[in-house]
Amino acid sequence: MGRAGVRSASARAVRGRRGLRAAPDGVHPGSLRRLRRARRGHGAHEPRGRTRGRARGDDGAGGALVRAPHPADARSLRAPLHGGRHHRRAPRAPHLRGGAARGARCRPRREGRAPALPHLGREPRRRAGHHRRGERARRGLAPRAEGQASMQLDFVEIATEDGLALPGAYLAPAAGAAGPGRCVDAVVLNPGTGGPFHSRVLLGIGAALAEAGYAALAMSTRGHGIAWRDAAGGRYLGSAFESIAECGLDFRGAFDLLAARGHSRFALLGHSLGGTKALYHAAHDPDPRLAAAISCSGPRWSASFYEASERRDDYARNRARAQALVDAGRGDELMEFDFPIGPSLIRAAGWLEKYGAETYNVETWCHRIAVPLLRVEGELETGVVQRGVAELLMERATASRHRRSVVIPGGDHAYSTVLGDVASAVVDWLGGLPLPAAAAAGAPPAQAR
Repeated sequence: MGRAGVRSASARAVRGRRGLRAAPDGVHPGSLRRLRRARRGHGAHEPRGRTRGRARGDDGAGGALVRAPHPADARSLRAPLHGGRHHRRAPRAPHLRGGAARGARCRPRREGRAPALPHLGREPRRRAGHHRRGERARRGLAPRAEGQASMQLDFVEIATEDGLALPGAYLAPAAGAAGPGRCVDAVVLNPGTGGPFHSRVLLGIGAALAEAGYAALAMSTRGHGIAWRDAAGGRYLGSAFESIAECGLDFRGAFDLLAARGHSRFALLGHSLGGTKALYHAAHDPDPRLAAAISCSGPRWSASFYEASERRDDYARNRARAQALVDAGRGDELMEFDFPIGPSLIRAAGWLEKYGAETYNVETWCHRIAVPLLRVEGELETGVVQRGVAELLMERATASRHRRSVVIPGGDHAYSTVLGDVASAVVDWLGGLPLPAAAAAGAPPAQAR
């Protein structure tokens, strides 16, 4: 065997040890690799580069150490080997020109799926935001019935007495659903701390109400977002600056919008902080158009309760920081607090107003609520701010003749997997309320003050 033969045998032996199949004599190894790539369906536009480490083969097993071709060979590698010849012009990928690439074999197209892209060697990812089967169930919503129409929103602006224009969405009652003869014909939904009108909870419950024949108005209050500036009034609003006592300004604006659309008897529903606002408005601003109040996981706001709880140390530390700022004349300064929830920005004076006093403690004013009252909460809501609120309302809100408390099994504060159960509880309770005496006697709808 000559020197060339020894070198060729040695090269084949080295390739065998590295896991690479030896090329037949007379065939350049690079040409053989290109032929194999073309047969596997890789197109001309596949990006090439040096591969470090071990590459995974077609059978899924790693091990073959692959060396990328030298950049000088890039021009000759731009087109796949076809019929023993290199073509000067690289064929276009079939997804770009509607046909199969010359010299490249496409994977068989599967029914109902996007075609494979030979230049990538794999199928494309599902586009972002695409809802897979069972998505409604994962989000806690009831499965959509066969032929059921999608939810339709009418985006609106809610004008308040003090000149704000708050965004919202109006959901008209479904055609053919029961309407007249009910205690309530429209429901206003307001979110928790910093939440928008298009939150998952509000639109989920609103869609169920619309399907049941109730009009629904999901609204953003002046407390949406962390901080924003009212250009007309020159003031800052948002969750860091809002005051619960001003919630009536927002709700009366929402009632006016619903009245302009022909509705007359309203329920006020709120989630989290919005639940407390709904009860506070029902107790302190008895608008004659308000026919029911619904608190979905509204928290407890009581300094004395926090001081006696297991989180008394966290409460005392946050209160001391807020009080020091107020005493220094810096009550409007934003600070980060971690009680009762995670880190959040709020004015020092606003924190003391909410958590350092009894102003918004439902125990002190729930006896004033005269309209029907519903409290909904999740079974897993055991934090200090939620504890005992349902029992307190059922015991103390004696002026409300129709009050009920519902605990949703497996529910957390966001109703992550039980939103459909929450919506059903609200719809069922509203459907069982008796018609007010004035409405039953045929009296005209009550007007705003």
